[in-house]
Amino acid sequence: MKQIYLTMLFALCTVCASAWAQEHRPLLEEGKTWRVAWWSMNLPYSHVYDYAVMGDTIVGGKTWKKVYCIGHTDIEKGTRTAYTDRPYRIMREEDGRVYFLRSTVDTEGALLMDTQWTEGDVLRPYIALNDYLGTKESVMAEWDVCVKDVGEIMNCGHTYRTWTLEYVNQDKLEENGISVRPTTWIEGVGEESHGLSNNGLNSYYMDSRGSTLMECRVGDDILYKKDFPALEQLLEAVSIVSPATSENAPIESFDLQGRRLTQEPQRGVFIRDGRKVVKGK
Repeated sequence: MKQIYLTMLFALCTVCASAWAQEHRPLLEEGKTWRVAWWSMNLPYSHVYDYAVMGDTIVGGKTWKKVYCIGHTDIEKGTRTAYTDRPYRIMREEDGRVYFLRSTVDTEGALLMDTQWTEGDVLRPYIALNDYLGTKESVMAEWDVCVKDVGEIMNCGHTYRTWTLEYVNQDKLEENGISVRPTTWIEGVGEESHGLSNNGLNSYYMDSRGSTLMECRVGDDILYKKDFPALEQLLEAVSIVSPATSENAPIESFDLQGRRLTQEPQRGVFIRDGRKVVKGK
């Protein structure tokens, strides 16, 4: 009888795990896009950035997703620029955890978010502030962070799990004039103020400027959307399109073990920009 109960319990756990796996949506899907609006005290929603997951690359022997800034709209100037010649961020997802490379010399990656966070967890996450080819390496949060709340939201007909993070000593920070706001991650969508960062945990942006995730989609499937009718009208009025910049951005090459190459070999087999290359005989 005991064996029967154990078998039934195992079957029930398997069904529950299978159901969760079907509901779970990864953050990094090929072709997924995010639209992020940036605001400042002087000009609300002055810039809009569009990001997209486009292709893979191999770093440190692991496969990573390349995220590009496919468009930057400067509403004040009426210009739009694309940057599809270089990755904005290199990221990967494993067992519900999302990692990103902090710089071009990083091969291990840093944890950005984790779907296994539980309420009350204390951690020190990384804040992905700079792009992959930036001059500064992204750093850890300045103080200990706790998972304040684990909940769920509904948006565009989807139900998502959420994780809200704030500094452990949030009240004391505010008493000392340090303005920070909690940051909330949405499963399969990203961080609600940016999509791909922990912006709310960075006091540099508070009071002077910040960002809002406007939309996340895969093709015609809108996963998340905030309504900004006035901003949409401003974007429609922008008609000037500039070509991609950073024409001299480096092309990355790796050996078959995932080690970054300082110089492309004249012959042999290696990985260049995520693709296997065979040169010479």
